[in-house]
Order: sequence, then C-alpha cells, then structure tokens
Amino acid sequence: MNKSKIDSHNVNHVFDRIKAAFELSSDVKLAEFLGIQSNTLSMQRKRGSADFGAIIDRCISLDLNWLFKGDVGQVTDKPNEFSASHDARVSAQGRYIAQLEHKLDQANSQNATLKAELQIAHRDIEMLKELIARTEKK
Repeated sequence: MNKSKIDSHNVNHVFDRIKAAFELSSDVKLAEFLGIQSNTLSMQRKRGSADFGAIIDRCISLDLNWLFKGDVGQVTDKPNEFSASHDARVSAQGRYIAQLEHKLDQANSQNATLKAELQIAHRDIEMLKELIARTEKK
C-alpha cells in the first residue's frame, strides 16, 4: 500500500476528478470504485492521505497529470513523475482484470449455491404439498 499525504485540498480534487471521469454520482460510489469503505474515503478526504497506488491501478486509463495535478494537455520533455510506463499500465490493467474475474467467479459460485438451495426448497415445497394433500384425504 502506497499511502502518501498531501494537503487535503489536493486529495479532494483528485477524488473529485475521479468522480467526474467515471461519472460516479456520490462518494459512496467512489469508495466502491476504489475498493474501500465510504468511511475510509471520508477519513482520507479529511486527512489529505490516500492510497495512490490503488488510485493509479483503478484510474490507469486516465491522464495521470490531469488526475493528480489538474494539468490538461501539457507536453514537456521532462519525464512525468506521475506517468506510468506502458508496461506498468498493462500490468495494472491485468491485475484489475484478475480482480474482476475473481469477483465474477465468486458470484458464479454463490449463484450456483443459491440455485441448488432453490431446487431443494422447491422439492421440499412439493413434498409438503403432497403430505398436506394426503393428510386432507384421511
């Protein structure tokens, strides 16, 4: 975890730019997008600290100059301290895809479990209906 502290004003701008770029309507949605609890995001806003490594991983598709400094379209000969190399971007995107695939696998597993439980419940309902029908005939 690469937590860094800058003034809270700048951290809030970073968070607001993420919300704008990904059309996130609230801090709750922003926290979900970043994979943190909403109270953690609130504390990070107040303290001016954030896990910038995680932010870069999630926001790798954005212009990092814009994200962190608000610069738009500035091209210089100097290497950008916030720029990730192509390989780093691909690696981050690969990690994010792996996380999403893992979540999908978990959801599919839960779905299969729920389907099996639903089939059992339907079977139990049919058995109870038959039992009630037999009891009523007596």
